[in-house]
Amino acid sequence: MSESPILRVSRPVSACKRCQKSKTRCGGKLPVCSPCEKAGKANECVNTDDKFVRGSERSYPTFLESKRARLCRKLAEAQRSQGIAFSLPSSTPGSDPGGSLPPTGDSSFPFDNRREANEVDKLVSSFGSLAVGAAARDYQGFTQVMSIARVTLWAAESEAVGEGEKGAALPTREDAILLGKQYLGSLFTILPVMEESSFWASLQAVYDPSPMMASPFNHWIVRLVFANALIVQSKQFDDHHYRLARQHVSAALPHAESVLRPDSTSNLQAMLLFVEYARYDPRRFDNWYLSGAVSRAMVDLGLHQDPPKSSKISKAQLEARRRIFLCVYTSDRQMSINLSRAFSFSDASTNVDVKALTDEPLPEAQIWMRSYDFGYRHYQIRQIQSEIFQDLHQSTRTPWSTPDEYVWRKWHVIQKWFEDFPTLTDPKVQYLAVVERVASHILLLAPSPAIPEITELAQSLLFEYCIEYATMVRDALQGDVNIVWLPYPSAMRAMKMADIFINNFVKNQDRILQGKPPRAAGPALSESSVPPQYPYPRRENNNEQAMVFCTAMSKILEIFDNRLGLWDLQGEFRSKSAPLKDACI
Repeated sequence: MSESPILRVSRPVSACKRCQKSKTRCGGKLPVCSPCEKAGKANECVNTDDKFVRGSERSYPTFLESKRARLCRKLAEAQRSQGIAFSLPSSTPGSDPGGSLPPTGDSSFPFDNRREANEVDKLVSSFGSLAVGAAARDYQGFTQVMSIARVTLWAAESEAVGEGEKGAALPTREDAILLGKQYLGSLFTILPVMEESSFWASLQAVYDPSPMMASPFNHWIVRLVFANALIVQSKQFDDHHYRLARQHVSAALPHAESVLRPDSTSNLQAMLLFVEYARYDPRRFDNWYLSGAVSRAMVDLGLHQDPPKSSKISKAQLEARRRIFLCVYTSDRQMSINLSRAFSFSDASTNVDVKALTDEPLPEAQIWMRSYDFGYRHYQIRQIQSEIFQDLHQSTRTPWSTPDEYVWRKWHVIQKWFEDFPTLTDPKVQYLAVVERVASHILLLAPSPAIPEITELAQSLLFEYCIEYATMVRDALQGDVNIVWLPYPSAMRAMKMADIFINNFVKNQDRILQGKPPRAAGPALSESSVPPQYPYPRRENNNEQAMVFCTAMSKILEIFDNRLGLWDLQGEFRSKSAPLKDACI
């Protein structure tokens, strides 16, 4: 390869200045055209513009030198127009090829900031090019040293991999089957990332005696399923199950280059398994970043819209698209609402018939497979919560004049979702549905930009709902309920509920502590917006109930701190709730 690579550019669209003046046919040869060269007028052969057409060649160093000269001329002109002295840089080795600039401390000189901004723009545009061409192996030479997988891991990994976590051996086949069943019986019921048959096929390939049978996708799927099945069994941060789960993730990461590429539905499933694990290991991975990355990848692939009916797509492919959308939507809404952040995509931009996943019964050959019914029910409540959060927190900063009709109509929508919930489901799943109902009511009734002042009925219901939520979650965490309760967004939700309870109590302290019943709400504007009857008994005072909430919430946050290895959530709550406790003594 030559040291001066050839840059294929074009000859000028118009002739050089000398050929134009003499009306001579300009050959367009660079850096000097043939007529000027023959006449010995090479110094007068100057192009009138920089537009080229295909057909000629010049060396890459010549191109860079001419571009540098043009930039130096423009910079000198800008300096002169501002009355600032400027000297062109020398060509000696080690000199700055971009020009001599004043020191950074000179605030009167704007070009330092401009040059720094240009450097940032170049870096951002490089990552933008990578995102657009994520499937390309070489995009302008950039992905030779960088890929979407490396960017994702670099941005998401907040804690380095320990030496003892590398090279975890596969468990025995019997233990592997047991871990697979544990995963399918817990997390899979909420987020059906893939078909069960796909996991079992990957497991068969990984455990096949021939190493050529298993692809990187197979290894990734199996390792992440093992990791997810183990981490939900962890009772304490850095216990045996936690360490073993991290070892399986570390064993999967060498395959990330092949699977963390958002160019197919199967790779999106691999990314979703990664997001699912990160929700239980916030010390190592950034949940917010990964959730946003998979949401963006889903939108880029168009999975937020059902394909046209005229498109030729198999039933299995359509089901996979809808299943991925269900999981991404559920994960994104849970993360965004509990962290009070913007959604990765709006509800208005989506058009996916998720209900179709539950409409048709499973064929006889697949009757052993689990239904997507609870995953769909979980998606439904996230959709309701998304509408409430968007309407009350994201759509306006101007208080509504008549909010009661909206509040009680949505209250009945939440109640209907819970009443329609199947009664023959697993008691643990039924328990989770009750918690989601109460949490949704709290989200609806809490003060918001749209409704900064809430009614007495809403104040009293909010007080009781927060106590109910805290006691239920505490009992679940201390009991034998499956630990799908413990992802990172649930810890953030608990802190959110604590803030809502404290703010409501402090603002309406006298009325709440005295146990006064709320005044009846105004007349309903429609049958669907009738205010509910206050279902809780009247008390002489609510001091004891307020302390019940504080004790329960303190225990919840202690468990989250211990199991997820988070910062001192319990200490933060104790500090915030000190005025409340003082008022109750």
